[in-house]
Amino acid sequence: MSGMAVKISNWAWRVLIAGVLLWAACAKWTQGISYLPPESIYDRIVGMSLWRHYAILAVESLLALWLLSAIRPRWSALAGGMLLLGFTAILAAEIFRASPALCGCGISQVYPGGDPRIDLGMGIARNVLLLIGCAWLWLMSEGDGRGG
Repeated sequence: MSGMAVKISNWAWRVLIAGVLLWAACAKWTQGISYLPPESIYDRIVGMSLWRHYAILAVESLLALWLLSAIRPRWSALAGGMLLLGFTAILAAEIFRASPALCGCGISQVYPGGDPRIDLGMGIARNVLLLIGCAWLWLMSEGDGRGG
């Protein structure tokens, strides 16, 4: 693959991964937190804590900005991959619960027939695609890690 094609692919993956993270953070920001009994995985994790809510928003947003900055691209891809692996593990564990909850991650949710497992499976598929992008960035980023 030519050098220009790799650079374009790297930027496309950075924009896609960062875009999803920013989209999720913005959606959670506008939805706020629920002070009712937990209805989603996110509600259970946040547990009515503004501190946890804003910490999650900050991690997603700062990681997205780091990916877009192209500073230490391999390490930002690794950090993104670790975050996505964690999210994917949470979604996978939820699928096996007797009464699974929706993600609540801010990305629009689709669950035909009222089965949240469909939404959870779609979330896992989305995360796997983004993990492929993180692996690409880890493998294909150039130089000594200061950019590229």
